[in-house]
Amino acid sequence: MTRVLEPTSVVTLPRLDANQAMVLAQQLTAATLDEKGDPRSLPEAVEEALDDVKVDRAALQDVLGPQTQGDVRAIDKLEDNAIAALILILAGWSRVRGQLDLGDVAVEVGTRIGVEDGLAFVNMRPRDEYGIVDTKLKTISRENLEMKLEKLGLGPLLAHLREVHEQYGKALGMVHAVPVEEPAAVRARLDALTDSLRHYVTAVLGSVQRKKPATKELADALLRPLATWQQDPVRKAPKEDATEGAAEGPSDDQG
Repeated sequence: MTRVLEPTSVVTLPRLDANQAMVLAQQLTAATLDEKGDPRSLPEAVEEALDDVKVDRAALQDVLGPQTQGDVRAIDKLEDNAIAALILILAGWSRVRGQLDLGDVAVEVGTRIGVEDGLAFVNMRPRDEYGIVDTKLKTISRENLEMKLEKLGLGPLLAHLREVHEQYGKALGMVHAVPVEEPAAVRARLDALTDSLRHYVTAVLGSVQRKKPATKELADALLRPLATWQQDPVRKAPKEDATEGAAEGPSDDQG
């Protein structure tokens, strides 16, 4: 029997609803930026596949609902302050590593969530920042780092960051109330986005050259959000919140 070798059959994505597909697409897009927020140099085929992901993500955003620029800017500042406080406190405790046990705990947690990468990402476009912070929060949950943060007195700050991050997702249109049976318009654009994601993964994997380790390192960095994906990365917004947001006008997401 002839095998069908297409991205749709070769690349298996986790099961995604519209909200999750938006988040995963954004995280993969954010992964194309380096720690300073500058675009990585990508092979042409990867660039083209990434452009398709961006277009299809924007199309899905259109049917899920708009957000207001005022909401984004206000909550962006809250997100900046919350994640900066967490990272700076961890960095401060890290200065007494080897002297106090809590300093060693801070180093361990900081290494896991990328404290040494700094805070340049807070100056990125809101959707890119959202993707990076979401990855950090997922790492905290996946690697059971909450108790270590509690030891450092950072439990309340973590809870605040998670709350603000969910509000940020709502303002950006990354978290929506979508019925269990998604409307036909949402389903069609969701299917288009997941297809683009499969083609993007295929393009990234196809860029790896056996005798050039750097190409494998780049591919690993680009696909890390997918490799570390958890099934329910964000909670859906209550339906009444989505109804209120639908009454507001569209805007771009620069900020």
